Amino acid sequence: MARKKKDKKYRSLGSVYKNKYGKVIGVADLGRDKEGKRIRKQVYYGNSEEEANEAIQKAVKQKKILNPDTFNKNICNLILYWLINYKQPTVKSRSFENIMINYRNHIEPELKNKEILQVDITDINKLLKKIKGKDPKRKTKYLLKQFYDFAVVEKYVEYNPISSINIKEKENENVLEQEEQYKAIRPEYRKKFFEALDNNQFLKSLCLTAYYSGLRIGELLGLRWKDIDFKNNILNVEHAITLEVKYDDEGNRIDKHTILSNPKTKSSKTKLPMNNALIQTLRNWKKYQSKQEKEIPFTTANNFVFCNEKGQMRTYYGTRTLLDRFLKDNGLQNCGIHFHAIRHTFGDVLRDNNWSIYDIQKMLRHSKASTTEIYLTMKNNPALDLSSKINEVFKDENIEEEKKNKRKKEKDFEM
Repeated sequence: MARKKKDKKYRSLGSVYKNKYGKVIGVADLGRDKEGKRIRKQVYYGNSEEEANEAIQKAVKQKKILNPDTFNKNICNLILYWLINYKQPTVKSRSFENIMINYRNHIEPELKNKEILQVDITDINKLLKKIKGKDPKRKTKYLLKQFYDFAVVEKYVEYNPISSINIKEKENENVLEQEEQYKAIRPEYRKKFFEALDNNQFLKSLCLTAYYSGLRIGELLGLRWKDIDFKNNILNVEHAITLEVKYDDEGNRIDKHTILSNPKTKSSKTKLPMNNALIQTLRNWKKYQSKQEKEIPFTTANNFVFCNEKGQMRTYYGTRTLLDRFLKDNGLQNCGIHFHAIRHTFGDVLRDNNWSIYDIQKMLRHSKASTTEIYLTMKNNPALDLSSKINEVFKDENIEEEKKNKRKKEKDFEM
């Protein structure tokens, strides 16, 4: 595309051109840095030259109100500063650990050598494109959006570029992802798994409690005997174990240990009804634990229900290691079985027994029914479950049609 002569109002502000794919690119000229090097930033990517010129004009005007230090700021240094000082205080320790893993794996490798004004929509799109899986992409995009909201307030950038980015997956990739993300334990593995649990009393009691209650593994390991009301058949969900991770100013982990904390969400802290299978499972486990008591108590009110051999709180990673070893010993290591899959299975079983999504939501303690819908494993042909109901709706029409056919046959016979 031949470059057009610019109007006077756009002269020296930047340039507009088309790339090899026919997309219009708008690049703003934002002056020079301390070393005299020109600072140019892409501010538009689309189909309109007019919109590109407007974006350039807006960027140059807003440059005048930007933080003076902006032009020398490495974007990764800024993101890390924001993560440690602004993001970390607002989330739980384990959530922040996952955020830092996301940053180290996806954001830092792509942007570590760039200043914040050198990063444009193309760079962000390139970063997101390299991430496999829609969920990691979505989380990375959301994290960058939050950072850029902060950067706009601090006047490091003139606008948030993330809002105009849409995450799209190819159709075949979506299908593959759905097949790989069967959330519950597959029906063909459930029987073998539960039968194998008979050989390990601790894992049997832990996994069956999870299966009959839908509790998260952190809530199970944070459960005390005083939380179980056998008289009224009520289970009190008061606490959960979690990891507390501490970082230095450069984002390096300096400490990590397990603590007893509140459950995952506000709605998670509640009372749940105990079904007969759950009551029997917990009674059997308490009876088993009482037989093991010698110098160390296991079944006092303050004891953790699933404590270790020393009567102390177990860690998530230690318990997961026990499960992984058990699955390997029983040939179940590649069957998608893990603690959270048991919780998904609990929800699926309720759904398969015709529970409404709202009743399942109450048992899983989700704040929104939409979360429960995403949480459950969706069937390939969910409408087939309605066959009996659809027959009931049109049964009268079917009877009338049969009567007509019968009368017609009788009339033909008489003739």
